[in-house]
Amino acid sequence: MEGLDEDEKQRYKQQFNTAIGRFDLYILFFEQSLNLLAEDGRLSFITPEKFEYVDTGSELRKRLASRHIEEIEHVAEDAFGELLTYPAITTIENTSPGETHIRLRDGTERTVDLPDDGDSGRQSSAGASPR
Repeated sequence: MEGLDEDEKQRYKQQFNTAIGRFDLYILFFEQSLNLLAEDGRLSFITPEKFEYVDTGSELRKRLASRHIEEIEHVAEDAFGELLTYPAITTIENTSPGETHIRLRDGTERTVDLPDDGDSGRQSSAGASPR
């Protein structure tokens, strides 16, 4: 967001429901991709994991909750070489919500019901209800 001028920030905030607070541009890509996703379509994104728990990700989490988040896989922090990142691969089906398979970096796997209200509950590690 630091690279945007005030006019761009305001335009994005008017155009995208997910442009709240100090939003990241990838969240807007996520929203638009969901808008364009065909009925019964499938989408996979590799993004920073923080949309799962930061306040600015709450609107995106609400939008995701209306679809089936099939899987969230947390990828190794060094997946992009020397850049320290916290990427996640999220796979969404444009179908009714269902259980989500979570794969953490330490190899732990579980199936959870994610919150449907935009709350983070630190979805992937502590807050989601295991199944």
